[in-house]
Amino acid sequence: MMKKEIDDLLADIEEMVPSGCTFISKNPNLIVDGERAALLEFKGKRTSEQTAVGLDIIIYTYGYNIIYKNYLIQLQFSVGGTKDTTELKALYNSYKPYFKLVATSFVISSKWK
Repeated sequence: MMKKEIDDLLADIEEMVPSGCTFISKNPNLIVDGERAALLEFKGKRTSEQTAVGLDIIIYTYGYNIIYKNYLIQLQFSVGGTKDTTELKALYNSYKPYFKLVATSFVISSKWK
């Protein structure tokens, strides 16, 4: 990918929010394992008709999008529940430090051979 393509993709990362989901936040200026990256955070809801278990499900997603050569590597972390409560959001927020730890320890092993 050319630098301009990478810049545009990361700057407009919110366009990757799935249909029917709600954009929460983004940070298009990250570096993960020395590579350009962006954070994308969103919330989704699947109705009981859309899930195999027959329940409404709320999912908060915290996703890293890393550009390496011509690859888009995605690390996505989610917390979900059957009710959109303050407890669910608090649980999601309590996991964010762990999501960040995983992302900052992520290594593209083939790049170091």
